[in-house]
Amino acid sequence: MMGCALFIFAAASQAQSTDTSATTPRQHMQNRRGGDRMMGQRAELNKKLNLTADQETKLKAISDSFRKDRGDIKNNTNLSDDQKKQAYRDLFKKNNDARQAIYTPEQKAIIEKSMKDRRAQRGDRGGRKMKTPQVVPDQQ
Repeated sequence: MMGCALFIFAAASQAQSTDTSATTPRQHMQNRRGGDRMMGQRAELNKKLNLTADQETKLKAISDSFRKDRGDIKNNTNLSDDQKKQAYRDLFKKNNDARQAIYTPEQKAIIEKSMKDRRAQRGDRGGRKMKTPQVVPDQQ
């Protein structure tokens, strides 16, 4: 009986996965609902943009800097929540402006069209707050 229990314990411990590595950000995105679709849309857009090697290098540097700055804001315990929100807004604007400076006018047009298409597909689920309807008092 003891031998049987030892055999079962050994078999069960061998069946457990030994891979304890953390997922990469790309794997995390793909595990999220719609992650594969989003990665596909980004790859498709990059193909349409036909970026030069110089543009790709500059965009990667901007992305790396953005990630670092975002982490710095997140980990800054001296900022209040409102200050962090404002810092994030400023960082997103700075990031967007830096990216826009790299694209050609033709590439900007492709990006704008892609954004309009995605907004049309989403409908009213755009994440922006809907305007509150104006209440008109009854005229009697």
